[in-house]
Amino acid sequence: MYANFIYFILAILIYATYQPAEQPGLPWWDAALAATGLVLGFALFSRWSYARVNTIAAQSGHLAADHRFTVVSARQAIMAIILFAILIHGLGLPAYGHALGIFLTLPTLLALIFLLLFLALLVIVWSCAHKSYQRLYDPRVQQSAYLLSNVRMAVPVIIPWLLISIIADIIFALPFDRPKQLLSSTEGQVVYFLIFLVVVAVFAPAAIQRFWGCRPLE
Repeated sequence: MYANFIYFILAILIYATYQPAEQPGLPWWDAALAATGLVLGFALFSRWSYARVNTIAAQSGHLAADHRFTVVSARQAIMAIILFAILIHGLGLPAYGHALGIFLTLPTLLALIFLLLFLALLVIVWSCAHKSYQRLYDPRVQQSAYLLSNVRMAVPVIIPWLLISIIADIIFALPFDRPKQLLSSTEGQVVYFLIFLVVVAVFAPAAIQRFWGCRPLE
């Protein structure tokens, strides 16, 4: 669960370091087709990987399958991060959004859409993993509950990032050049990300307690 927390921080960093080109390298339909093919390939590979976990559980027992489940889950999450980086930096998908006026005015909205895209990649992994998880750990857990338990881990990262990004949008909307220049510089981006990490470190423990429904033992 806590690994999901790190994955989202990496996804935010990947998006934050993207610098759009003046012109996209591909026509939008070619980029959309390539992105769709990559995501479908990732989904099929994830499904096959967890099917192998079930096969190992049937042939070699719980211990071997448990180890394989852990390895596959970590590998697929890392592949989701790599795929997200390809979609952002390789295909340059955000550049097509930047061409639309609403995203120039509200860049946080475009960033949120792409962060939800990363969440969708992880949901693919979790959906494929559910049957294996059910077989190995808890046959009573439903797919919706399993997905929700994983998604909840993203909330303590997304909310502080969203708040800080909205503040940045407000700064860019103000008629003052100096704050915009500072925030647009490399140093400003580094400070911005450090502030985000500090806010997450302060905010996350309470948020995790709330969204996970944790209660102190009596």
